Amino acid sequence: MALSKSLGLDKEAQEDLIWQYSGEETTSKRELPEEQAWQMLKTMQNQANTWGKSERKMRAKCIRIALEIGFAKDERQEQVNWPKLNGWFKKYSYLRKAFNAYRNTGELVGLVNQFEMMRDNIERAKVNKELDSVLVTLGISKASKG
Repeated sequence: MALSKSLGLDKEAQEDLIWQYSGEETTSKRELPEEQAWQMLKTMQNQANTWGKSERKMRAKCIRIALEIGFAKDERQEQVNWPKLNGWFKKYSYLRKAFNAYRNTGELVGLVNQFEMMRDNIERAKVNKELDSVLVTLGISKASKG
């Protein structure tokens, strides 16, 4: 728990780590096999020794943007859905790896940039949709814009 706290991991992030180290079998500390638990603790210790304040801030920014754009929330829209978010990281993030595998500043800068671009694109799409709606309401066709 102390390692989790020093890394800035909340309960959901801890469960995600356990899920990864259990081979996507469980999110329970009690059900994690001893060998995988030791591997996880060793990795966490290495991260605690190498992650500085700026890396933790960049990680937090990624999570904040993911929540802001809505694709990381659980069904109740209250918390991060770590399995869903981590699945997204493995499939779509620019290095195609799990969130906790982004370890150095260079990788995290790229990840923050990717999240900021996604947020900006989503906002632009919303504005364009609203503009299209206004144009339709006013009876103006897109071809006559400009």
